[in-house]
Amino acid sequence: MEGHKQEIDQIWADLETTRIETEEQLKAFKIKMDELAKISLDEDQTPLQKKVATNTFFENNPEFQPWQGVVAQQHEQQELIVRVFQQQTEQLQEILAALQLREQE
Repeated sequence: MEGHKQEIDQIWADLETTRIETEEQLKAFKIKMDELAKISLDEDQTPLQKKVATNTFFENNPEFQPWQGVVAQQHEQQELIVRVFQQQTEQLQEILAALQLREQE
């Protein structure tokens, strides 16, 4: 957790040194951040598809690379949640099947 906080602190430090001097630069920055957020929040993509799309985003936008570690960690957490949910679903299906067998007896 401490490493995660240090990484976020470094991102903010990098952001503070990034000069956004014009309204056009600010608009471009916001557009790119929205693009990154859409990738992360797209529920129609699997975690692997999100990871590939995010890596492509960072390759095409090197100025955003300080965020890459944080985003990667979020994707790992999402993958873990999906795996746990799948395991729980399988367990519930097994329980349901066992209950149905009992009812038939």
